[in-house]
Amino acid sequence: MALANGDDLRLILAPAFQRPDPYASIRHHFMDTGIDDPMERILKGDMATYLSDDILVKVDRMTMANSLEARAPLLDHQLLEFVARLPFSLKLRGGVGKVLLKRVAADLLPASVLNKPKQGFAIPIAHWLRHELRELMRDTIASRRFGERGVFNVEGVRLCMDRHLAATHDYSELLWLTLTYEMWAQCFLDGNDASPDTAPKPRSGSLLTA
Repeated sequence: MALANGDDLRLILAPAFQRPDPYASIRHHFMDTGIDDPMERILKGDMATYLSDDILVKVDRMTMANSLEARAPLLDHQLLEFVARLPFSLKLRGGVGKVLLKRVAADLLPASVLNKPKQGFAIPIAHWLRHELRELMRDTIASRRFGERGVFNVEGVRLCMDRHLAATHDYSELLWLTLTYEMWAQCFLDGNDASPDTAPKPRSGSLLTA
């Protein structure tokens, strides 16, 4: 639920799940008093949380599932130790990241490559939930088990869903987290036999539509 702000969490979570501080377990990573520069503290916190507990974990799981070994050369520990000692102006300047790396690579790569905008692996969740996954989302949120689980405020989730489907708001991240949590709970907590034969199947190529 880290992708949701406090107001959104209060809207969709049941009261019992609103009390704990969702940031308590990670706040200390961003509050290191031994680092004066606030941007350096953010970098450290990002490495200790988002990088290690999200991006790298997903890469590791997916590559291992396909008998592949992935390496991130820019995360070599000696390189990281060197970069950590550099002034922040060589890491980010004027909204441009990897300043020193781009300067080093300037004689090796064409400008079209060097200055190409960063492109991640984002998926069109907002589109999917309004189209291909619309019925799956509706059925899941309308299910008896979802209502009885006690984790979510069902009326709040339905309000987010209705607004998202009407395209007046973008609640895609919030609804995606809710949907995937409930499907996980039905499979692993309820013991659902969700075999590949009964799981919903996307139409060929349809989920790649932006």
